[in-house]
Amino acid sequence: MPGATSNVPLLSIVIPTYNRAALLDRTLNTLARQTVAPEDFEVVVSDDGSTDTTRDVVRSYEDRLRIQYVFQEDLGYRVASARNGGARLASAPLLAFLDTGVLAGPRYVQSVLAAHTASAHAKVVLGCCYGYDPRNPHPELHSLVADFPPEEAVRKVGDASWFQDMRIPEFAAVDFDLSRMAMPWLWFWTLNVSLPAAEFWRVGGFDDEFTGWGGEDIELGYRLHNHGVPMTVSRESWGIEAPHERTHEANVSSLMRNCDRFVRKHPSLLPELFWAVTNRGIFGSVETERRRFEEWAAQARGQRVPDEIKMGLDTLPPSQDTQRVAVFGSGTEGLPAAPRQNVELFLCDFDEAVLTQRGSRDGDGVSTWHLSGLRTPWPNQYFDLVIITSRMDVPQRAWGEGITKEAHRIAGSVVEPSRGD
Repeated sequence: MPGATSNVPLLSIVIPTYNRAALLDRTLNTLARQTVAPEDFEVVVSDDGSTDTTRDVVRSYEDRLRIQYVFQEDLGYRVASARNGGARLASAPLLAFLDTGVLAGPRYVQSVLAAHTASAHAKVVLGCCYGYDPRNPHPELHSLVADFPPEEAVRKVGDASWFQDMRIPEFAAVDFDLSRMAMPWLWFWTLNVSLPAAEFWRVGGFDDEFTGWGGEDIELGYRLHNHGVPMTVSRESWGIEAPHERTHEANVSSLMRNCDRFVRKHPSLLPELFWAVTNRGIFGSVETERRRFEEWAAQARGQRVPDEIKMGLDTLPPSQDTQRVAVFGSGTEGLPAAPRQNVELFLCDFDEAVLTQRGSRDGDGVSTWHLSGLRTPWPNQYFDLVIITSRMDVPQRAWGEGITKEAHRIAGSVVEPSRGD
């Protein structure tokens, strides 16, 4: 493997941190034990406003690591901004992101570089992380990582189910071939991930508007996937997440706020399903729900509901002002070009194929949206009316009152003509 030039390292590792000096010290210590030469990689510590001894910890490694430090004012939890700040300072063609507290294996850097040089094509490499399962913390992990170096800990319990990266069952289901996943971006977690710097900046890096814990990394993964950057798994470029305190309830609340932002930014069925299953606390089943919606779409294809839409529109009171109407389960077959004067019609359907058939028709007051109605991008009471058609019968049964609740959130009136409303 060729070494770095005197000025440009092969890999830049960006570590965001906030008031976790002791954990940061443990992470940096593992990076100082890598099998590659120290000049082949650099570490950029990006500080989100720490008031502890974080800066002193970084200084203590200046004789062992090629290390840089960047500080941003503490304006709240801004890890997306911190990672971007670290990436701006990075100089290597490859970027890796590690979380503070991830203990890198001694061949971590070597394995990351090997994973990216295995193919001439740009890609994202998801590194595995032992011990990461915030929903089910294991007390024995504390003594394990305190008493043994990372490689010895993995040798001792690497095969234990509780110690495995919690994504492994999802990866194993596709034989670790993420090209077989419709949504590999769900598993783009920045506790241990790497990608070409050019691809990171091509899609705009992290969205700084995501604040608080959770979702900002998956949203970046979504954009990378939509730009055609393939994702792969590396079990060799592993780390262990050292256990630390978490504010679980606050994290969940923050994640849901960011999921809302995700849907508003990318209004489409898959981000909507991500919001819905996360809201139910069953994260990881998005692929399952996607397949179910595909089955429901196939069943509903050809089901025409223009009469139901007309019945719903007839409930609108006369008005000289423009009225907004959303239709959940619209289909498009048989719809008139201009359904009613002074009405903006938003056709929402979980079958993208029927929406594609209609296409866009400028000036007809109708727009199409690939949405199910579980979580839409519009603010509260944005519409005068939501019409829920019979095409939604199966999704509504599967998702309980969620679709009806969302309709009432965004509209002053909700009707279901097939049920006599």
